[in-house]
This record gives sequence, structure tokens and C-alpha cells, in this order.
Amino acid sequence: MGKRRWTEYEVSYLIKHYATRTCADIAQWVHHSPRSVQMKAFVLGLRKSKEFKAERSKVGQFRKGHKPFNAGRKQETYMTAEGVANSSRTRFRKGECRQDNPQNRKPGYECLRTEKGRSYWWIKPSNGKRMVPKHRFVWEQAHGPIPKGWCVMFKDKDTTNCDLDNLYIISRGAQLRKNYDALPEERKAACRAKIQESRNAKIRADKVRLRWGLQPLTRLVKRVGK
Repeated sequence: MGKRRWTEYEVSYLIKHYATRTCADIAQWVHHSPRSVQMKAFVLGLRKSKEFKAERSKVGQFRKGHKPFNAGRKQETYMTAEGVANSSRTRFRKGECRQDNPQNRKPGYECLRTEKGRSYWWIKPSNGKRMVPKHRFVWEQAHGPIPKGWCVMFKDKDTTNCDLDNLYIISRGAQLRKNYDALPEERKAACRAKIQESRNAKIRADKVRLRWGLQPLTRLVKRVGK
């Protein structure tokens, strides 16, 4: 059984109330699922109001004047003996500071991480608090900060070889073109088809928005008939 189409009344109701009400609430009135409401709003380019977002961000937060249930009470009054024993093993000792703990500060420490099927070395700089990719760190130590929109690549395609002679920088646009040129013709054709389908989807979305008197989201509106 196919999905039920949206009626004019349901779309009008969605446009009127989407900015100030939740998708679950609207779904009860238009008899569509919250996911369907969200997707239809996305096609129409609808957005939640700033006031609504600010109010929803407070959901689940402690209100001013809130008093914790265990305030002023000893652990033994609301925890079991086993729970108290387990808790004591992970407590901070008096005078202990995690920042000063030598186990948490290892200058020069390296580890191998795998991201999207590729392995990269990460390193903790001697004067830093966070791990950084080693190939970027090695390049910046020799040549300075990496310009915005540029990335560090490997000449021999080995992502674990972080020798300076094996590294070079290239703009992301140039890297994309280089990767595209290296693809076989079948993959290039598939990429072109995917790009065209994405453009067609945006055009279809603009047609829907024009039908309901809304402003188009992309410059492709020039290709959309009145």
C-alpha cells in the first residue's frame, strides 16, 4: 500500500504551524507520521522559529531553584552498601587534580586510528591538550599553519607514512578533481548521473515551493517554469 498523499488543507496547516509546534504535535492533526511531517517541511523549506528553538533547548534542563534529591543527605541513606563501595573506587581523592596527573599528560604520545577504512597516526603535542593528526602536525612544524580549504596528502598513498618528504598540501577543490580524473569511465558516469539526480531533486522541490507561494531555495529556479 502506497503512502497517503498530502491534501491542500494538510499542507496549509503545516505551513501555518510548523515554526511554533513540534512535528509530533502536527502529525496528530494532519494524520501523517512525524517523519513524514519533517520531510514535507524540508521539501517546502520550512524552519522552526528562534523562539521555539530557544524554548525547546531548555527541555530537560534544571530550572532555577531546583534542589537535588540527595542534597544534604549521606550516601548510605539513598544507596546500597555495594553501590557506595563501587562509587568509592572512582572518586577524586582530597587534593587530587586530573590535569596534574602524569598519566593524563603524555607529550609525544602517538596512537593509530582507523577512519573510513584508512589508518592515520595521531599525536599529542608537548604543549597541547588534544590529540591532532600527525601528518598535519609534521607539516605545520616545518611550513607553518595550513591555509583554510587546503589539506595534507601523502605522495605514496600510504596514510601511515608521515615523513615530511612524503607530504604535500593541495586545495580541496583540486584534490576532488584529481580523484575524479583517476576514476574509471564507469564510475565517472555514475557520479555524473548522481549529480544530475541531485539537481533534479532540487528543481522538483522548488516547483513544490512555487506552487504554494513560497520562495525557492536554490538558484536552479531559473530552470523551473512558472
